[in-house]
Amino acid sequence: MGGRVLNGSRHVVVGVLSVLFGLQLLRVFLALCTHQLYDVLRLPPLVAATVALVFIATGMAAPALARSFGLARALVVACLGLAVFRVAEQFVTRPAVDVWMAGLGVAFFALYLALHMMVAKRKGAVAGFHLGLVVVIGMAADLALHAALGTLDLSWQTGVWPFLIVIPLALLLAASAVGWWPRGLETDDGLGPQRLPLSFALVGCWLFVELLVFQNVATLAARSAQTLPVATLTVALADALGLVTAVWLARWKSRPRWLPALMAVGIAIALPFDHQANSWSLVGVLVGGALAVPLVALLYEHVAATRVKSLSTLRSALAAGSPLMLFFALLFLYYGTFELPLGFSAPRVMVWAALLILAAGLVEARDEVLTQPLRVSAGVPLTAAVLLPTLALVLWATWRGPEPIAPASPVERLRVVTYNLHQGFSPHGRLDPEALARVIEASGANVVALQEVSRGWVINSSFDLLGWLSERLQMPIVFGPTADPHWGNALLTRLPVTRSENFSLPDGEIPLRRGYLDVDLDLGGETLRVLVTHFIHTRRAGPIRERQARTLLRGWAGGPRTLIMGALNDPPDSPSIGYFRDAGFHQASALLPPGERATHHRKGPRELDYIWATPDLVFSETEIPYSEASDHLPIVVTVRPR
Repeated sequence: MGGRVLNGSRHVVVGVLSVLFGLQLLRVFLALCTHQLYDVLRLPPLVAATVALVFIATGMAAPALARSFGLARALVVACLGLAVFRVAEQFVTRPAVDVWMAGLGVAFFALYLALHMMVAKRKGAVAGFHLGLVVVIGMAADLALHAALGTLDLSWQTGVWPFLIVIPLALLLAASAVGWWPRGLETDDGLGPQRLPLSFALVGCWLFVELLVFQNVATLAARSAQTLPVATLTVALADALGLVTAVWLARWKSRPRWLPALMAVGIAIALPFDHQANSWSLVGVLVGGALAVPLVALLYEHVAATRVKSLSTLRSALAAGSPLMLFFALLFLYYGTFELPLGFSAPRVMVWAALLILAAGLVEARDEVLTQPLRVSAGVPLTAAVLLPTLALVLWATWRGPEPIAPASPVERLRVVTYNLHQGFSPHGRLDPEALARVIEASGANVVALQEVSRGWVINSSFDLLGWLSERLQMPIVFGPTADPHWGNALLTRLPVTRSENFSLPDGEIPLRRGYLDVDLDLGGETLRVLVTHFIHTRRAGPIRERQARTLLRGWAGGPRTLIMGALNDPPDSPSIGYFRDAGFHQASALLPPGERATHHRKGPRELDYIWATPDLVFSETEIPYSEASDHLPIVVTVRPR
């Protein structure tokens, strides 16, 4: 009878919807911890991380809850809590409140992960394998919805229609979970059979790799320079191949010990390809993502089959909460390398994750060799394997990306804007790309220079800000990554691009690398050169900004018809800004009175953003429109040849 309970439709619905809601809440919570606790409230990074960890580590309470109230009741409460706080989080739009709603939802998700694993462990290895597949299908459902929304999660959407999706799904989750009460899952004999081994933590490593790489369509689109539908189709095919492979492996009469280790080696080899900024990243995701599905199913099977003779209360709690805790630790180290002097780089953290994946394969290789096939229901996994690529193909077939428009005659008047997007988040900490799009749209700009462009960072809700703006404004993109392949500068323009190059700037006192984008635009017979840049922002980094300015001007090398646009993060009387005047550039904001040139108001009005032009270009109609879409204000100006 092992595993029969987890083959039921109720367990599939509960598992898929719990993972779907949990991942949505996790992305929102991580983004709000970054932009509300750290950026708005100015909590130190370690303090903000500790606050986040309080919610993420709630899974440690799972054994105590199961012991006190019974396993079934504890699992039902976790699912109900997840449903309630997912709906509550959708209602709340104030980031100062939303962070706590999302945090409580994540806490119930952590409890769910541990408690459902304990249910599977009570039923045996088959139930564990099946639960692993259900978790993968839940992640695939999240992928489908996330991609269909242009990577902007439901939680950030406004209007009535998101509630028409969230509320019915929450009611379905609640009804399916309540149907368990108290159907034979109580634990009258203590928690011995349900104690989770410490190897359960390796699920957190799998989750880290999936959310950063294998399931992240935004980062894949950025690395491969492909559209969102192409990235989505690649990930969907990987998931489909993985599900088919997992079902096939379950039906083997004898599974060799070395198989999990071999799959782990394949994933570890694929990860470096995933971080390549070229088409090889598509291959890496296709191979690594396909192997990750059966590997996590085997890991769940291993956890369910492992007998834990005795664990202290603390170790039992740590094992239950370990998946999300390990995930968060890896995530903090990965993104911490861009802000803190940790002494290692983000790729090093990915290497550690690859080693942990190898450890998972070796742990599973120690299991006894199976001498009979697992009786796993294939209907749901194979249905998901068919639906996923089908939905991705529909997205691809209906996609209408923007195309450049060649001017019919020489362009004599050009409206340009520079805008630091603050990664899409308002000064209050809410992700609101529509507000940014309206500001850009109202400017009437033909050329839009952008800084702080995030394309799929998990701490920014895995949102492709640039791809979304390109589709919303119907303007093709040129992307210049700096910190990593998914964060940097960009240019939006409908004019034909004849050349584009991306260059690094000297490193600063923080590890978040800066650079500049060098682009030539066809104005109908004439060429306009546009340099988009973003200098280091810390106040005491004046000497570094001077080096960055000199490097940028050396790259310019005295060419004609050139615009330099960006967040230079120094006042007009600073040495770094003086270099541009000395090189013969003139400033768009000089057309405004001195008291109206500020582009940043968080710590008093400051002039930090600039548009510079060579003497053969003339500025007119300069504006700095006020908006709370970002912590910076845009500069808009008309450019004409002299």
